[in-house]
Amino acid sequence: MSHVCFVQHAVSGCADDCLDELVQKFWETEEVAVATPKLSPEEEDALQAVKTSLSYTNERYKVGIPWKLDPEILPDNYEMALKRLKDTEKKLSKNDTILAAYEDVIAKYLEKNYIRKVPEEDISKSKWYLPHFPVVNMDRSTTKVRLVFDASAKCSGISLNDVIHQGPKMQNDLFEILLRFRRYPVGLICDVAEMYLQIEIAECDRPYFRFLWRSNDQVKPPVVYEFSRVVFGINCSPFLAQYITQEHAKLHETDLTMASTTVVKSTYMDDSIDSVQTDIDALQLYNQLMNLWGAAAGMHARKWLSNSKNVLNEIPAEDRLQEISILTDELPSVKTLGLVWCAEADEFNFGCSSKQIAHSDKEILSQRNC
Repeated sequence: MSHVCFVQHAVSGCADDCLDELVQKFWETEEVAVATPKLSPEEEDALQAVKTSLSYTNERYKVGIPWKLDPEILPDNYEMALKRLKDTEKKLSKNDTILAAYEDVIAKYLEKNYIRKVPEEDISKSKWYLPHFPVVNMDRSTTKVRLVFDASAKCSGISLNDVIHQGPKMQNDLFEILLRFRRYPVGLICDVAEMYLQIEIAECDRPYFRFLWRSNDQVKPPVVYEFSRVVFGINCSPFLAQYITQEHAKLHETDLTMASTTVVKSTYMDDSIDSVQTDIDALQLYNQLMNLWGAAAGMHARKWLSNSKNVLNEIPAEDRLQEISILTDELPSVKTLGLVWCAEADEFNFGCSSKQIAHSDKEILSQRNC
């Protein structure tokens, strides 16, 4: 509305017949145009490697790692990984709660077949061990402790990431996603649970994604585990996830048109954030996204939130954002794409800590004194 008022004020002395032309020029000036970056030869190599290796079996995608160099040049890094394990154990021993959460994550990885214990006879075939450490975020509503695998850790001057193509950046432009989210009155957001871990990696690549763990029992030797899925912390993981999800969406652009468009244009990593005209449209988009991510890709969309309680009332409680109580509470705020969306007011906010404010004030005073 402010744009319209601005234009009317600017042309207050113009004849009526030029108003349409001025408004058209105004919106043409405001039009967003984002050029598609040209891929480098290295990025083209990574893209071609993934296209060639990608397959779909047992309702799940499998992909080969886009190697930049022959991974056989990697040295034996067992001692480095063992040293890093001891460092992690020392940190975990200081907090029983975080240690228990760490062990629980590994147990669930085993239960879900994301990893396997490597048999004794296969341990000698290990190619690389990933050091790992915890990242704790008590503000999260789901997983408080995340295991991060350090693929940048070097042994004899080389790391796992050094021999893997990072791949081109395929994330959608944040500004364009936010514009799409503000187009229509009914907003709908969700994220995909453990997106990377729903994508298998080729069997021949798995010996390069092993790690050591012994439940903080430093008396016994570490157990060797091996990933069968894309690992958080590998430089190519964002590229692999984005390429596969976008290709998957394009395959369903006819039968799941709304969901396909949302994934291709309004999804950033594992967050889908879009808007539609009506509650009926929102429920259709919800059902299509559940189908698109679900049986067809082996993924699960969760933590749904909308500014429409009618829409949320049709979504199972276990799939909604945990803070939602339809009957008694106002709709919550949720952090998405680096901003805080207040669903009740349908507004974006951002905040900063008192330390950040103090630091900013000091910078301003410093600039004024110069």
